[in-house]
Order: sequence, then structure tokens, then C-alpha cells
Amino acid sequence: AINTDVDDRWRNTSAWRSFLNLPSSNVSSRHHAAVNGVAAGKPITDPVVWLDYHRDLKSTLHDARLQITKRDQATSAQAQHESSTAAKKHLVKADSAIQSLEQGLQSLGNDSWGRERLGDGEMRRRRDLVESAKKEREGLENLLNAMATKSSLDGAIAQATAGDKEKLINAASQQGSKKPAAGRVLGKETDRTRALDNQGVLQLQQQLMKEQDEDVDVLAAAVARQKQIGIEIQEELAVQKDMLELMDEDVDRVQSKLDVARKRIGKIK
Repeated sequence: AINTDVDDRWRNTSAWRSFLNLPSSNVSSRHHAAVNGVAAGKPITDPVVWLDYHRDLKSTLHDARLQITKRDQATSAQAQHESSTAAKKHLVKADSAIQSLEQGLQSLGNDSWGRERLGDGEMRRRRDLVESAKKEREGLENLLNAMATKSSLDGAIAQATAGDKEKLINAASQQGSKKPAAGRVLGKETDRTRALDNQGVLQLQQQLMKEQDEDVDVLAAAVARQKQIGIEIQEELAVQKDMLELMDEDVDRVQSKLDVARKRIGKIK
């Protein structure tokens, strides 16, 4: 609660900073300026600012997830494109924030920057936070890519289905006009059968049957393509499901550590 509270007075108290093994200093104005104006890729070397910046990172990932959900629910191509673009912007911003936090941890873990070194337990906790954020970002990016791939495959299926259907309809209409009469009745001969004898008509029927078989092969190939596309989509969704389950496990692990920290804070109070 203290970490996420808008009021930072508790975070600046000596008891809180001593509990987290943070250096004692007046950082209110400094960390406010850093959170609001940190340059992309620059390390976050102030311990309190690091926590504030991590909260901003979680908010950015939350916004990215909302945009991905909005894209999944969109019914028009333009709305899907706008949501995808917004989600990508949030993911790029999150990637930059993760790099800044990782570089800041390297500085906070030693005294080369002239600052007091953070404790080992606090360093491990912050590394877990960064690792969890990285996995969440990767999961969201993979989910967004899977949605884009599925949209492309759906478009390809629609085009292939329309093209195959048109081809079969044209072939059927041509075969209907070429179909010979049952029996050679004078006045009912077609242009193709009129000049043929019985053997020629038999060969023509065999040729038409062969063309029908070829059309059936075309239809079978189209069905096989659609089946393969469905299998690929199912495999991609299974991978995404596994990644989300791993992310949920990491979130639970971090939550248990936060609960332990809250109990320690309660003892201090």
C-alpha cells in the first residue's frame, strides 16, 4: 500500500527507507522530476524513483493489454489497425522503461555511482519485478503478433475460398453446357457430338469425367489448405496459453513476496 500510494510522505520516512535498506536522503523533488522527465534508455539510479518508474511501467503494460483487448473486440479493419498501433506504442515504451530499470539495478547493486548499496534481498525483489514485467511484455507482444497472423490467415482463407468457389462454379457451368444427351437423338445433338461417331462420344464422356475428377481434386486441395491453417492457428494459441500460465505463476510468486513485506511493515507499525 505504501509503494502504490499517491502520497509519497510515508515512502520518504527514515523508518521505511531503513526497512528497505535505502539510503537516507531528501529525494522528493528529485524523484518527481526523474519520473516525469527521464530520457529513454537512461538508467534509473535513485532507489525511490526506481519504484515510481516501475509503477509507471505497470501502468503502460496495462494500457497495452487494454488496447489488445480492444483490437480483439473491434469489428472493422480500421479499428483493429488503430488499436494495434496504440498497443505497439505502449509496448515500445514499456521496453524502454524495462531497459532503464535494468540499467538502474546494475548501478544500485554497487557503489560505483557514489550511492549506498541496496541490500541483497531488496535487489532480488526488484530483479523479480523487472523479470515479471519483461515476461508480461513479451506475452502481450506475442499475443498481438498472433492476432495479426490470424487476421492475415483469415484474409487468405477468404480469398482462397472465394477463388475456388468461383472456379468450381465456372467449371460446373461449362460442364453443364458440354454434357451430352443420353442417347443419340436426331435434333438433340450438340456441336461437339454431332460430328462424332459412337466411339468419339464415348471418348468425349471420358474426357468430361476426367475434368470433373480434376475439379474435385482442386476442391480437396482447398479443404486441405484450410485444415492446415486451422492447425497452425490452434498451435499458436496453445503456445500463447502456456506463456500466459507462466506469467500467472510469476505474478503469484511476486505477490507472495509482497505479502511477506506487508507483514513486516505491519510489525514495524
